[in-house]
Amino acid sequence: MAVLRRIGPGSVFKVVLITYLLIGVIMAAILALVSAYVTPNPYVGVLGPFVFLVIPIAYGLVGAIAAVIGAALYNIVAGWVGGVRFDVQ
Repeated sequence: MAVLRRIGPGSVFKVVLITYLLIGVIMAAILALVSAYVTPNPYVGVLGPFVFLVIPIAYGLVGAIAAVIGAALYNIVAGWVGGVRFDVQ
């Protein structure tokens, strides 16, 4: 049985940042498609590049910061109670 005693906040930040950036790109594509078909707004074409830039970056940064806070809290609590035990084969 192995025990996870510490999570590296730096590695969590990198992995979650890239993961959430990719999710943000997918969300921006869906938002752009929906807004293009639902709203008869002439400015939708202008907002497209803005949406594809801002949503992934914002989503990635907010998710990564939240994950770093979660990793730091895990490290504190794991120091008190000994970490999470799991089996590895």
